[in-house]
Amino acid sequence: DIDQEFTPCLDRILAQGVDISQYTTAVIAEDIEALRLALNIEQWNLYGTSYSTRLMQVLMAKHPEGIRSVILQSVNPLHDTRYEHDPEHSARALSVMFADCAADPACTAGYPDLEEKFAEAVALLNENPVELEFNNSETGEQIPYTVDGNTLINWMVGDAFYGPAYPRYTTAYLPLLIQAASQRDTIILRKWAAWNLAKDVFLSDDFSYGVYFGVNCQDDVRQMTDSQYQMQSTAYPELDGYIRHWEEFEVCQLWGLSPSPLLAQEPVKSDIPTLVLAGRYDPITPPEWAQEVAGSLTNAFYVEFASEGHSLDAVSSCPEEIKANFLRDPWQQPDTACMADEPAAQFLLPSEMFVIPGFAQSLEDIELGDPERGNPALELVAGIAILICLLVMLLALVLGLVVLFSRKDRKEKLERFNLWALLLAALTAALSVGVVILMSLVNQADVTLQKLDLIFGLPANYPWVQPLGIVVYIQMLAATLLVIVTVRAWWKKLGSSFTRVALALVALAVISFWPFSLRWDLTGILIQMLAH
Repeated sequence: DIDQEFTPCLDRILAQGVDISQYTTAVIAEDIEALRLALNIEQWNLYGTSYSTRLMQVLMAKHPEGIRSVILQSVNPLHDTRYEHDPEHSARALSVMFADCAADPACTAGYPDLEEKFAEAVALLNENPVELEFNNSETGEQIPYTVDGNTLINWMVGDAFYGPAYPRYTTAYLPLLIQAASQRDTIILRKWAAWNLAKDVFLSDDFSYGVYFGVNCQDDVRQMTDSQYQMQSTAYPELDGYIRHWEEFEVCQLWGLSPSPLLAQEPVKSDIPTLVLAGRYDPITPPEWAQEVAGSLTNAFYVEFASEGHSLDAVSSCPEEIKANFLRDPWQQPDTACMADEPAAQFLLPSEMFVIPGFAQSLEDIELGDPERGNPALELVAGIAILICLLVMLLALVLGLVVLFSRKDRKEKLERFNLWALLLAALTAALSVGVVILMSLVNQADVTLQKLDLIFGLPANYPWVQPLGIVVYIQMLAATLLVIVTVRAWWKKLGSSFTRVALALVALAVISFWPFSLRWDLTGILIQMLAH
C-alpha cells in the first residue's frame, strides 16, 4: 500500500523540522558552487552521471566562471524529464535489443520471433501472474512477490539494461529469460526474482527516500497528470500497460509537495568544453537526450557506446580512458581508439547453455560436513545410498576373487553367490558413485561460474557437465536392468538369501539416485546435448 508505506516517511521528515523545499536540483547546485568558493578553488572539472548531469548543467548555465571542463555521462537534460517519456524510453531500449538480435543470424536462429515471444510472455503473465513468497531472514515472515508482465519488463529496463549487453552480464541472458517466461517456468522466474531482490537498491538501508522523492516530486513529477500517463501507455500496446514510474507518480501525488520553478525551457547553451557520453542500451537517459544536449554546446564532444547501458563504466574501462584523455586537454577531441576493442552486443544462445535450473538446488540440498547448510533428510538418504554402493562394490570384488582363485567347483560358487548379478550390482553402484564424483567435479571446476548461469543451469562448455549428462543415463539404464535381475533372483530364488538381500539393497540405493537426477535436472543435459 503506497499510503501506508510512504506517508509515514514524509511525516517523519517534517516532524524533524526538515525544510523539504530545499531538496531541489537548483538548491543543490547552489550548494556545490558554495563549496567551490569555500574551498577557494578558482576552477574545477565537473563530472555528472545520470541525475547529477542536471546539477552540472545548472552550474554551466549559472556559474560558468568556475568551470574548466564538464563530463556529462548518461545525460538527463534540464528541459525534459523521464516521467514525460514513460513508457517511451522503456520501449526504445527493448527495441534496441530486438534489433540487435534480429541482425545476428545466430541469435535469430536461437530465438526466432523473440519480440513476439516477449509480447506473448508479458500478456500471459499479466493475465495469470506467478505468485511467489520469499522468507524475510530478519523477521522470519513470508514476503509475497508477484511476477506479472510489468515485473518482467521491469527486470529488463529497470535493471538489466543498466549494464553492458554482452556475456556474461545480465542483458546477455534476457532472451533466455523471455523464453522461460513464455513457458511460465516458475523455477527460473523465482530464481531471477530472488537475484533481483538481493541487489535492489531501493530496498537498501543506504537509500534515502526523502531526498529521492523530495527532488523528483518538486522538480519533475508535477508536470505529469493521470491522463497524460494513460495516453502514453496506449501508445505502446506491446508493453501491455507497463508504466515504469507510475508508483513514483502516485507517491508524489500523495505527498503533495509544491512544485519548484522550471529549471529550463530548452537545452543549456555554453562554450565550456564538454564531453558527453551515452549508452545505446540506456533505458532511462537515452542517447537522443545526450545528442540534444551536446548539440546546444559549442565545444562538445559526443561519444556513444553501442553495447553499453546506463552505467557506462560498470564493466568497461574504455569510458574512463576517454574521460582521462579529455581532461588532459578539454579543447581537443579526446582519443577514442579504445572503442575499437569494445565487444559488440551479443546474447547467450540456447546452444551455449544447458537450461537445467534445478542444478543449483544440488548446492543447497547436499553440503556434507557443513551443519548450517544442506537438507539433513536428503543428506541422510544420499549418504546411506553411497555407503551401500561402496559396500556392494567391495563385496563383489571379494567374491569375485574367491571364485577366480577357486581350484574346483567354480561353477557351483558362481551360482551360489549369483556372482553375475552381484557384478551387475557393483557396476551400477560404480556408475552411481561416478555420478557423485562428476557432480563434485562440476561444482569444483576451476572456471568462473556466474550466479546468473545458475539461474538457468550451466554453460554448455562447462567442465565435466557433458560426461555427467551421459553417465546419468547409463546409471539409470543399469539400475533398471538391476531391478529386473533382482526381481528375477527373488522370484526364482537364485543365489543365497544373503546375495538376494544385497541385490535388493543396492537396487534400492541406486534407484534413490533417480529423484536427485530429476530434482537437479541432470536428465536434461543429454537431451539438450543431442538437440544442440
